[in-house]
Amino acid sequence: MHITLIGIPLNQAGHPKDGMLIDFTDLKNLVQTQILSVYDHALVLNAQSPHAQLKALDENFEKIVYFKSQPTCENLLMDMVEKLQPVLPFGIDLHHLRLQETPSSSASWYSTDN
Repeated sequence: MHITLIGIPLNQAGHPKDGMLIDFTDLKNLVQTQILSVYDHALVLNAQSPHAQLKALDENFEKIVYFKSQPTCENLLMDMVEKLQPVLPFGIDLHHLRLQETPSSSASWYSTDN
């Protein structure tokens, strides 16, 4: 996942975060709590899929996420946008999010898409 944010960097001489829009550690923590903790190492299935009803899946997979729709790269990307936008600090907005599915396939979202 590639994230591009937009906003006005801090302009406070002498402040350790002067010139930063957001500390990358803070951004990584938001991504960890909102996205990685949900999807990392998970089997993601459409909640309406017949596979979602198979008990063997629960027995053989540690982490299953039953997604609200077909878990395509595009739909997962939109879910990630919906999870990240509301938790960004005031004055910082998502500008672009790209989710890489394979080395040659990705989906992109731009703030102007809404």
